[in-house]
Amino acid sequence: MEVTVDDDWAGADFDNIQDAIDNTTAGNWIFIHEGLYEENVVVNKSMRLIGNGTNETIVDGGQDGSAIAVRADDVKIENIGMTSHRYRYGILDIQNCSNARAYNCSMNRTFGSDSYGLNLVNVNWSYFDNLYVYRTHNVNLETIDNVTFTNSLFMRGAEVGIQMHYVNGSYFYNCTVNRTTGAGIGGWQVYWNTFEMCDLSRNYYEGLGWYSAENNTFRNTTFHENGFKWDNYDGLSLESCNNNTFDNCSISNHTWRGVYMYLCHDNLFKNTEISESTYDGVLMTMSDRNAFMVCNVFNNSYNGTTLINCNWTFITNCTYQYNLLYGIGLGSSENNTITYNEIIWNDEYGVYVGWDCWNNVIHHNNFLKNHNSPQAADETGNNQWTDGSEGNWWDNWNGTGAYPLDGAGNAEDDAPADDPFPTNAPEKVPEFTVMISLAAMFLMAIVVRRRRY
Repeated sequence: MEVTVDDDWAGADFDNIQDAIDNTTAGNWIFIHEGLYEENVVVNKSMRLIGNGTNETIVDGGQDGSAIAVRADDVKIENIGMTSHRYRYGILDIQNCSNARAYNCSMNRTFGSDSYGLNLVNVNWSYFDNLYVYRTHNVNLETIDNVTFTNSLFMRGAEVGIQMHYVNGSYFYNCTVNRTTGAGIGGWQVYWNTFEMCDLSRNYYEGLGWYSAENNTFRNTTFHENGFKWDNYDGLSLESCNNNTFDNCSISNHTWRGVYMYLCHDNLFKNTEISESTYDGVLMTMSDRNAFMVCNVFNNSYNGTTLINCNWTFITNCTYQYNLLYGIGLGSSENNTITYNEIIWNDEYGVYVGWDCWNNVIHHNNFLKNHNSPQAADETGNNQWTDGSEGNWWDNWNGTGAYPLDGAGNAEDDAPADDPFPTNAPEKVPEFTVMISLAAMFLMAIVVRRRRY
């Protein structure tokens, strides 16, 4: 059954949305004509609300509540603009339900400090497309499973663009989080989510700030110029985050570090550019078994990558160039592997291995035009600069004998190469990166199967 609503009547069945909902049965379609509807709509049965467009059909919740609150399964909302002021929960507030849908909707101009444009609590298997959330706290996601957001813009929010607590198995495609006064995306206890073709740029704080997030994937996603309003904010700031993958991403122009990881393990960065940070491109502390593969780390104002108290890191087939201190710097770190990289034109050493570093393996790299000579330093001498038969290629090696390194350890490369190594040479992939990739493929298979209206 179809019913119509028009605030001017104009031949419609009802002049307000709530009366239409209360007086129709579940499964109905309610067409809402152009107009301003000043009410707090509660949808407590399955149905479809269809407006004339976000600038024509507007629901204003005032100061008393949400514009629209959804409290039933299988509710669809389309082509409606929503606003409200100084209310604790969301302009669009969806709680304790599944299979919610919202398409071509806008939420804007909430002025209360605790107000969200979109508030989802205990929601699962739901889909949101082409949302525009503007000048609100943007989006709050709490206890969420298998929710999809596509083609949506979250802009100029207060504090955090998308706040995620206990969010699992959700998918974000072609979404932009821009110019929030806090982090672009923040939260904790976030698992098995995928972000693809998204843009987290020009937020006042970090682009991504997570605590305790695992098995998430970012693919073809941009993190650009976060912290632009205030100094000392990272592109990505991760604490106790494990088994996450960043694939073909761009992380650039941040006011502190491009990537900061503390107590983070088994993460994978591949095919990713990390550049133009005002400090390190990557700073990891007390983080183990992370991998960087086929990455380009350049033009950072300190080190390209710094490892402090980090073990079993794997860096291969990457390019480190034009960083203003070292390409790669290690301190108090053990058993890290650095192979088949291009390490060129860094302002001091290409690689600096500092004090309390043991059993790090550095071979089959190409060192070219790094400012210091020798182009690498080893303060302990307890690290390996060959694989037993071959070492590294140094463009300033004299062609005979070992290549001596700087530093108190009196270390040397015993088997410098006559010619540069191919940086795409096959290399054994750490077991944990294989597990991450398989997990990501499994998750994407689930997502593709359920991406339907």
